[in-house]
Amino acid sequence: MVKRLRWPALVACFVLLASALSTAQGDEASVGVADHGQLGSYLVDGQGRTLYRFLEDTPGRSTCGGDCSPPWKPAHFEDLMVSSELVPSRFGEIAREDGTLQSTYLGWPLYRFAEDEQPGDVQGQGWHNAWFVIPPSGLDPLVAEWMLVELVDVLTNTTFRIADFYGKPVLIESFAVWCSVCLRQQKEMAKLVEREGDAIVHVSLDTDPNEAASAVRGHAEKHGFDWLFAVSPISLTETLIDQFGLAVVNAPRAPVILVEPDGTARLLRNGVKSANALLEDIEGGTE
Repeated sequence: MVKRLRWPALVACFVLLASALSTAQGDEASVGVADHGQLGSYLVDGQGRTLYRFLEDTPGRSTCGGDCSPPWKPAHFEDLMVSSELVPSRFGEIAREDGTLQSTYLGWPLYRFAEDEQPGDVQGQGWHNAWFVIPPSGLDPLVAEWMLVELVDVLTNTTFRIADFYGKPVLIESFAVWCSVCLRQQKEMAKLVEREGDAIVHVSLDTDPNEAASAVRGHAEKHGFDWLFAVSPISLTETLIDQFGLAVVNAPRAPVILVEPDGTARLLRNGVKSANALLEDIEGGTE
Protein backbone atom coordinates (compact mmCIF):
# COMPACT_ATOMS: atom_id res chain seq x y z
CA MET A 1 0.00 0.00 0.00
CA VAL A 2 1.35 3.42 -0.91
CA LYS A 3 1.02 6.10 1.76
CA ARG A 4 1.33 9.83 1.08
CA LEU A 5 4.04 11.20 3.35
CA ARG A 6 4.77 14.88 4.03
CA TRP A 7 7.65 16.42 5.95
CA PRO A 8 7.77 17.84 8.59
CA ALA A 9 4.00 17.96 9.20
CA LEU A 10 3.64 14.16 9.26
CA VAL A 11 7.09 13.20 10.47
CA ALA A 12 5.64 11.39 13.48
CA CYS A 13 3.44 9.22 11.25
CA PHE A 14 6.36 8.64 8.93
CA VAL A 15 8.59 7.40 11.74
CA LEU A 16 5.80 5.21 13.13
CA LEU A 17 5.32 3.67 9.69
CA ALA A 18 9.05 3.04 9.47
CA SER A 19 8.98 1.36 12.87
CA ALA A 20 6.17 -0.96 11.79
CA LEU A 21 7.97 -1.79 8.56
CA SER A 22 11.17 -2.42 10.50
CA THR A 23 9.46 -5.10 12.52
CA ALA A 24 7.92 -6.83 9.49
CA GLN A 25 10.44 -6.31 6.73
CA GLY A 26 13.77 -5.09 8.10
CA ASP A 27 15.08 -1.60 8.79
CA GLU A 28 13.85 1.38 6.80
CA ALA A 29 11.91 -0.45 4.13
CA SER A 30 10.47 2.73 2.58
CA VAL A 31 11.48 5.96 0.88
CA GLY A 32 9.65 9.26 1.16
CA VAL A 33 10.11 12.96 0.58
CA ALA A 34 11.16 15.66 3.07
CA ASP A 35 11.21 19.43 2.67
CA HIS A 36 14.03 21.80 3.59
CA GLY A 37 13.72 25.58 3.54
CA GLN A 38 16.88 26.15 1.51
CA LEU A 39 17.34 22.85 -0.30
CA GLY A 40 13.74 22.17 -1.24
CA SER A 41 12.39 18.60 -1.42
CA TYR A 42 14.72 15.62 -1.13
CA LEU A 43 14.60 11.87 -0.55
CA VAL A 44 14.62 10.35 2.94
CA ASP A 45 14.44 6.79 4.20
CA GLY A 46 11.66 5.31 6.32
CA GLN A 47 13.15 6.81 9.48
CA GLY A 48 13.34 10.27 7.97
CA ARG A 49 17.10 10.18 7.44
CA THR A 50 18.49 11.98 4.42
CA LEU A 51 19.59 10.03 1.34
CA TYR A 52 22.54 11.25 -0.74
CA ARG A 53 24.30 10.60 -4.03
CA PHE A 54 28.05 10.78 -4.74
CA LEU A 55 29.00 12.76 -7.84
CA GLU A 56 32.02 10.56 -8.52
CA ASP A 57 29.66 7.63 -9.03
CA THR A 58 28.03 6.91 -12.35
CA PRO A 59 24.53 5.50 -12.90
CA GLY A 60 24.73 1.80 -12.08
CA ARG A 61 28.14 1.95 -10.35
CA SER A 62 29.37 2.93 -6.88
CA THR A 63 32.90 4.28 -6.51
CA CYS A 64 32.68 4.96 -2.76
CA GLY A 65 34.99 2.50 -1.01
CA GLY A 66 38.03 2.59 1.23
CA ASP A 67 38.29 5.89 3.14
CA CYS A 68 35.06 7.05 1.55
CA SER A 69 32.81 4.34 2.89
CA PRO A 70 32.98 4.55 6.72
CA PRO A 71 31.01 7.83 7.01
CA TRP A 72 28.92 7.29 3.84
CA LYS A 73 26.87 4.14 4.23
CA PRO A 74 25.32 2.40 1.21
CA ALA A 75 21.53 2.27 1.55
CA HIS A 76 19.61 -0.84 0.59
CA PHE A 77 15.84 -1.42 0.76
CA GLU A 78 14.87 -5.08 0.41
CA ASP A 79 11.11 -4.48 0.35
CA LEU A 80 10.86 -1.03 -1.13
CA MET A 81 7.75 1.05 -0.52
CA VAL A 82 7.59 4.65 -1.74
CA SER A 83 5.35 7.62 -1.02
CA SER A 84 2.91 8.77 -3.67
CA GLU A 85 5.19 11.61 -4.83
CA LEU A 86 7.69 9.07 -6.14
CA VAL A 87 7.79 6.77 -9.19
CA PRO A 88 8.60 3.20 -8.06
CA SER A 89 10.18 2.25 -11.40
CA ARG A 90 12.89 4.87 -10.85
CA PHE A 91 14.33 2.78 -8.04
CA GLY A 92 16.57 -0.24 -8.54
CA GLU A 93 19.63 -1.88 -7.05
CA ILE A 94 23.21 -2.74 -7.95
CA ALA A 95 25.77 -5.20 -6.64
CA ARG A 96 28.82 -3.50 -5.13
CA GLU A 97 32.35 -4.85 -5.62
CA ASP A 98 32.15 -6.72 -2.31
CA GLY A 99 28.92 -8.39 -3.42
CA THR A 100 26.56 -6.43 -1.17
CA LEU A 101 23.49 -4.80 -2.68
CA GLN A 102 22.83 -1.06 -2.84
CA SER A 103 19.61 0.68 -3.82
CA THR A 104 19.60 3.23 -6.64
CA TYR A 105 17.47 6.15 -7.83
CA LEU A 106 17.56 6.81 -11.59
CA GLY A 107 20.60 4.57 -11.54
CA TRP A 108 22.46 6.62 -8.90
CA PRO A 109 23.58 4.61 -5.82
CA LEU A 110 21.98 5.83 -2.58
CA TYR A 111 23.86 6.57 0.67
CA ARG A 112 23.25 7.71 4.22
CA PHE A 113 25.69 9.90 6.20
CA ALA A 114 26.83 8.38 9.50
CA GLU A 115 26.68 11.73 11.34
CA ASP A 116 23.02 12.28 10.44
CA GLU A 117 21.41 11.06 13.66
CA GLN A 118 17.93 12.59 13.62
CA PRO A 119 15.21 13.04 11.00
CA GLY A 120 15.87 16.37 9.33
CA ASP A 121 19.66 16.24 9.68
CA VAL A 122 21.13 17.19 6.31
CA GLN A 123 24.69 18.08 5.37
CA GLY A 124 23.71 20.51 2.64
CA GLN A 125 24.13 20.66 -1.10
CA GLY A 126 27.67 19.98 -2.24
CA TRP A 127 29.07 18.46 0.96
CA HIS A 128 32.82 18.20 0.23
CA ASN A 129 31.85 19.26 -3.32
CA ALA A 130 30.77 15.71 -4.10
CA TRP A 131 27.81 14.69 -1.93
CA PHE A 132 24.33 15.98 -2.75
CA VAL A 133 20.82 15.45 -1.46
CA ILE A 134 18.50 13.91 -4.04
CA PRO A 135 15.46 15.90 -5.24
CA PRO A 136 12.53 13.64 -6.20
CA SER A 137 12.01 15.23 -9.60
CA GLY A 138 15.10 17.34 -10.23
CA LEU A 139 17.28 14.42 -11.32
CA ASP A 140 15.49 13.83 -14.61
CA PRO A 141 18.42 12.67 -16.71
CA LEU A 142 19.65 14.39 -19.82
CA VAL A 143 17.73 12.19 -22.22
CA ALA A 144 15.99 12.84 -25.51
CA GLU A 145 12.73 14.71 -25.08
CA TRP A 146 10.71 11.82 -26.52
CA MET A 147 11.75 9.69 -23.53
CA LEU A 148 9.75 12.04 -21.29
CA VAL A 149 6.46 11.43 -23.13
CA GLU A 150 3.87 9.73 -20.93
CA LEU A 151 2.67 6.36 -22.23
CA VAL A 152 -0.08 4.08 -20.96
CA ASP A 153 0.54 0.38 -20.40
CA VAL A 154 -2.58 -1.19 -21.94
CA LEU A 155 -2.31 -4.25 -19.69
CA THR A 156 -2.41 -2.35 -16.38
CA ASN A 157 -3.69 1.10 -17.44
CA THR A 158 -0.75 2.69 -15.62
CA THR A 159 1.39 5.50 -17.04
CA PHE A 160 5.14 5.39 -17.55
CA ARG A 161 7.93 7.19 -19.39
CA ILE A 162 11.04 5.69 -20.97
CA ALA A 163 13.05 8.13 -18.83
CA ASP A 164 11.66 6.45 -15.70
CA PHE A 165 13.97 3.52 -16.39
CA TYR A 166 17.18 5.56 -16.57
CA GLY A 167 20.03 3.38 -15.32
CA LYS A 168 18.64 0.22 -16.93
CA PRO A 169 18.80 -0.98 -20.54
CA VAL A 170 15.47 -0.59 -22.34
CA LEU A 171 14.39 -2.45 -25.49
CA ILE A 172 11.63 -0.61 -27.37
CA GLU A 173 9.99 -2.70 -30.09
CA SER A 174 8.04 -0.74 -32.71
CA PHE A 175 5.31 -3.08 -33.94
CA ALA A 176 1.80 -3.57 -35.30
CA VAL A 177 -0.71 -6.22 -34.28
CA TRP A 178 -1.12 -7.46 -37.86
CA CYS A 179 2.64 -8.03 -38.32
CA SER A 180 3.70 -11.70 -38.16
CA VAL A 181 7.39 -10.75 -38.14
CA CYS A 182 6.72 -8.61 -35.08
CA LEU A 183 5.19 -11.61 -33.32
CA ARG A 184 8.36 -13.60 -34.01
CA GLN A 185 10.40 -10.76 -32.52
CA GLN A 186 8.15 -10.66 -29.47
CA LYS A 187 8.60 -14.38 -28.89
CA GLU A 188 12.37 -13.78 -28.78
CA MET A 189 11.81 -10.93 -26.34
CA ALA A 190 9.71 -13.29 -24.21
CA LYS A 191 12.69 -15.64 -23.97
CA LEU A 192 14.86 -12.74 -22.78
CA VAL A 193 12.25 -11.74 -20.19
CA GLU A 194 12.21 -15.29 -18.86
CA ARG A 195 16.02 -15.37 -18.62
CA GLU A 196 16.81 -11.86 -17.39
CA GLY A 197 13.67 -10.78 -15.53
CA ASP A 198 13.36 -7.06 -14.84
CA ALA A 199 17.09 -6.38 -15.28
CA ILE A 200 16.11 -5.34 -18.82
CA VAL A 201 13.02 -3.22 -19.47
CA HIS A 202 10.88 -4.32 -22.43
CA VAL A 203 8.44 -1.98 -24.17
CA SER A 204 6.34 -2.97 -27.18
CA LEU A 205 5.14 0.26 -28.80
CA ASP A 206 2.40 0.03 -31.41
CA THR A 207 3.22 2.65 -34.07
CA ASP A 208 0.35 1.83 -36.44
CA PRO A 209 -1.99 4.86 -36.23
CA ASN A 210 -4.98 2.65 -37.15
CA GLU A 211 -4.69 0.34 -34.12
CA ALA A 212 -6.35 1.04 -30.77
CA ALA A 213 -5.31 0.14 -27.25
CA SER A 214 -7.97 -2.59 -27.07
CA ALA A 215 -6.41 -4.41 -30.05
CA VAL A 216 -2.94 -4.17 -28.52
CA ARG A 217 -4.19 -5.46 -25.17
CA GLY A 218 -5.96 -8.38 -26.86
CA HIS A 219 -2.80 -9.22 -28.80
CA ALA A 220 -0.61 -9.27 -25.68
CA GLU A 221 -3.12 -11.31 -23.67
CA LYS A 222 -3.66 -13.80 -26.50
CA HIS A 223 0.05 -14.63 -26.65
CA GLY A 224 0.75 -14.41 -22.92
CA PHE A 225 3.11 -11.44 -23.10
CA ASP A 226 3.34 -9.55 -19.81
CA TRP A 227 5.78 -6.68 -20.32
CA LEU A 228 4.89 -3.06 -21.14
CA PHE A 229 2.61 -2.60 -24.17
CA ALA A 230 1.55 0.87 -25.29
CA VAL A 231 0.13 2.75 -28.27
CA SER A 232 2.46 5.46 -29.56
CA PRO A 233 0.95 8.95 -29.78
CA ILE A 234 1.26 10.37 -33.31
CA SER A 235 3.58 13.10 -32.06
CA LEU A 236 5.92 10.52 -30.52
CA THR A 237 5.91 8.41 -33.70
CA GLU A 238 6.86 11.47 -35.73
CA THR A 239 9.70 12.25 -33.33
CA LEU A 240 11.02 8.68 -33.58
CA ILE A 241 10.97 8.94 -37.39
CA ASP A 242 12.90 12.22 -37.18
CA GLN A 243 15.59 10.58 -35.03
CA PHE A 244 15.81 7.07 -36.48
CA GLY A 245 14.31 7.33 -39.98
CA LEU A 246 11.29 5.62 -41.53
CA ALA A 247 12.75 2.19 -40.73
CA VAL A 248 11.60 2.66 -37.13
CA VAL A 249 7.95 2.33 -38.21
CA ASN A 250 8.49 -0.38 -40.85
CA ALA A 251 6.96 -3.19 -38.79
CA PRO A 252 8.06 -6.14 -41.03
CA ARG A 253 11.68 -5.11 -40.39
CA ALA A 254 11.17 -5.83 -36.67
CA PRO A 255 12.54 -2.45 -35.53
CA VAL A 256 13.96 -2.40 -32.00
CA ILE A 257 15.48 0.63 -30.28
CA LEU A 258 18.04 -0.01 -27.55
CA VAL A 259 18.16 2.71 -24.89
CA GLU A 260 21.42 2.36 -22.96
CA PRO A 261 21.54 2.86 -19.15
CA ASP A 262 23.06 6.32 -19.74
CA GLY A 263 20.05 7.39 -21.81
CA THR A 264 21.61 7.17 -25.27
CA ALA A 265 19.60 5.30 -27.90
CA ARG A 266 20.22 3.51 -31.20
CA LEU A 267 18.16 1.52 -33.66
CA LEU A 268 19.34 -2.08 -33.92
CA ARG A 269 19.81 -3.91 -37.21
CA ASN A 270 16.82 -4.97 -39.33
CA GLY A 271 15.18 -8.35 -38.99
CA VAL A 272 14.20 -10.60 -36.12
CA LYS A 273 16.85 -10.50 -33.42
CA SER A 274 17.24 -13.56 -31.21
CA ALA A 275 17.24 -13.32 -27.43
CA ASN A 276 21.00 -14.04 -27.49
CA ALA A 277 21.61 -11.32 -30.08
CA LEU A 278 19.64 -8.77 -28.08
CA LEU A 279 21.61 -9.61 -24.97
CA GLU A 280 24.87 -9.24 -26.90
CA ASP A 281 23.77 -5.79 -28.06
CA ILE A 282 22.94 -4.80 -24.49
CA GLU A 283 26.27 -6.07 -23.20
CA GLY A 284 28.19 -4.11 -25.85
CA GLY A 285 28.21 -6.41 -28.84
CA THR A 286 28.40 -4.99 -32.35
CA GLU A 287 25.35 -4.64 -34.53
